[in-house]
This record gives sequence, structure tokens and C-alpha cells, in this order.
Amino acid sequence: MTKHIICRDCGFVGRGTVVKKGSKAVEWMLWVILLVPGPFYSLWRHLSKRVVCTKCGEAHILGIDTDEGKILLDKQLRKFN
Repeated sequence: MTKHIICRDCGFVGRGTVVKKGSKAVEWMLWVILLVPGPFYSLWRHLSKRVVCTKCGEAHILGIDTDEGKILLDKQLRKFN
């Protein structure tokens, strides 16, 4: 489960999305065709997971429970008031 974030780029507030680098198709091919590199590629993909903004897909995010995140959230809320 992802934590609540605020995006520095688009201002989105909510849960982030977990993404992995690489390609599922390449991973599948390495396992089926070239068995040896398959586990290494899978491990690299698993270790490269990161949380990104659900709206814009950028990784410039902050947790809303951090000091900087609270400041940015306060600025966002002031825009709508």
C-alpha cells in the first residue's frame, strides 16, 4: 500500500502509484528464452520499484507527513480558499 503524497509538479494530493523500471515483456522473454539473465533482470526490476504521482507520473513527490510536505499542502489549500 502506498502512502499519501503531494506532487511538487502538479500539486496532486492522494495515494501514489508504485512503478517498476524495465519491461514486463523483456522480463518474460529473458525467463523463457535466455533462462540465465531472467532472475537478475527480475531482481533489478523488483529493487527499482518507486512511488510516483498518480496524476502526472513524476517522481517529484513528498509525503504529506513530512515538514516540507505539510508546507506544500498548506500552500495548495490556500490556493482554493
